[in-house]
Amino acid sequence: MQFLITLHGKNPDRMAKNYFSRKPLSVLFGEADEVGEHTLKRTLGATHLVLLGIGAIIGAGLFSITGGAAANNAGPAVTISFIIAVFAMRNLHP
Repeated sequence: MQFLITLHGKNPDRMAKNYFSRKPLSVLFGEADEVGEHTLKRTLGATHLVLLGIGAIIGAGLFSITGGAAANNAGPAVTISFIIAVFAMRNLHP
């Protein structure tokens, strides 16, 4: 007996086909130029984008530092220290 996995009544083969489908660039540029109620608004300026990039760089650095600390020094205790830090920060900022 073959089981067919469905997600909200949709065929998974068709969903995979739609997942790998492509739009021509002309259609994408046309959608970007549209104005109206159901379009995306461009609200991020240059300052926002620069700050977003800086935050991503700092976040990546924090992940690499904690990975090094977990591998070389503390091991599984790093997870426990993060849990303690979450509760400490939660109590500091109501």
